[in-house]
Amino acid sequence: MAARKRPPTRRTRTRRTRRTRRIPRRGARQWKERFLRALADLGNVKRACAALRIGRSTVYDAITDEPAFAQACQAAHLEARETLEAEAWRRAVDGTRKPVVFRGRLTKIHVREYSDKLLLALLRANWPEKYGQKLTVDHQWPLVEKLLRDDKLSDAQIEAVISGAPAAVVLAMGAAGHA
Repeated sequence: MAARKRPPTRRTRTRRTRRTRRIPRRGARQWKERFLRALADLGNVKRACAALRIGRSTVYDAITDEPAFAQACQAAHLEARETLEAEAWRRAVDGTRKPVVFRGRLTKIHVREYSDKLLLALLRANWPEKYGQKLTVDHQWPLVEKLLRDDKLSDAQIEAVISGAPAAVVLAMGAAGHA
């Protein structure tokens, strides 16, 4: 039994991306505008591509080839970040309404909950000199602690540690006066 041959189909000038629908070449500007709107709304290239059913490689190729499109993508990302910050601000400062459940039943009462973690994250991002992480790391202190435990520090070195001298000074004192 011979396999049937399909009748020839008329081909249009389209290109096909992997696991997506066909994108006409002449409508390139239309998908880019729709993509930029989706990127600003969703804030993620993968989700914006999925919403429009276009491949990510198509978008990244266009970003690489066209500097104006790359700049427009950066502007859409900035808009998405500002939207995200506004929502975090609303949840941290204005709060969200949560229903009250009493004895397993939903009541008509709502309470307003605020997010302290979001508020702290916003403060750290917008006022880092006051609310940012203030960590200083001195990699030599573990060595000084080990020397303290092993009783290999002199009395002068121990006094220097207690007074808050830098670890480098404490270790230098040991190298000069330790026998």
